[in-house]
Amino acid sequence: MIHLYYGDGKGKTTAAVGLAARMAGHGKNVFFAQFMKSGFTGELEILKGVSSIYIGRPQGKYGFYSSLSNEDKARLTGEHNQILSLALERMQEGQIDLLVLDEITYAYHYGLADKRQIRKVLAMAADIEAVCTGRRPADLFFQYADYVTEMKKIRHPYDEGVAGRAGVEF
Repeated sequence: MIHLYYGDGKGKTTAAVGLAARMAGHGKNVFFAQFMKSGFTGELEILKGVSSIYIGRPQGKYGFYSSLSNEDKARLTGEHNQILSLALERMQEGQIDLLVLDEITYAYHYGLADKRQIRKVLAMAADIEAVCTGRRPADLFFQYADYVTEMKKIRHPYDEGVAGRAGVEF
């Protein structure tokens, strides 16, 4: 089944990481793909140590969408499409029990990944467990989702000028 964790609240990636850990704990193979993220995150340091979890994410250093040059957008799109291609290949080979597409809604919204390929991944992911995360998902994600969870921000320290904290936000 396909899970959609979306909204402006904290916890979308954290929930996906939790499900990845749970699946790996049951001996399942996890493909954890991150889109729009390339910096250090504590959760990935733990996941990297689990042999049944593969992590695919951009290798280049990218900032927020608003700061990306056209060249950066093209490079990032290429990296995203490579991650999607590898996920498709591994699904076709039966090597994935859980596919996490962290922040995929952003890549889709901003056109930083092939939308036809995303649709193909979602269609194929219906045969395994899959998670999509991000804000403002397109209707496509709701059409495929079996689980839909909205994370709604009520209060967040960032709104008061508190920077993200290691171990809590990243």
